Amino acid sequence: MRIVIVYDNVARRAVDLGGAPLSLILGGFHLEGASPRRLGNIAKRLRPLAETLAPGHCTGKEALEFLRASFPVVPLEVGKTFSWEEG
Repeated sequence: MRIVIVYDNVARRAVDLGGAPLSLILGGFHLEGASPRRLGNIAKRLRPLAETLAPGHCTGKEALEFLRASFPVVPLEVGKTFSWEEG
């Protein structure tokens, strides 16, 4: 069985179009209950695509901690705001 991860495909396309890694991938990753192998594969595929991840609550606590080992992670919360400088 092959699982296609939409945020991976969308992020890869954005990087291809922009020519540089993304500052942030933000959204629900839906990884609750994912195996360590799957989490490792996802982290490996996202690492060259984004500097920071902002996963929602549906990512799951274990997956969130796993991703923190590979990325700066800013968990999404109600009322969370983001700002950045264009450059």
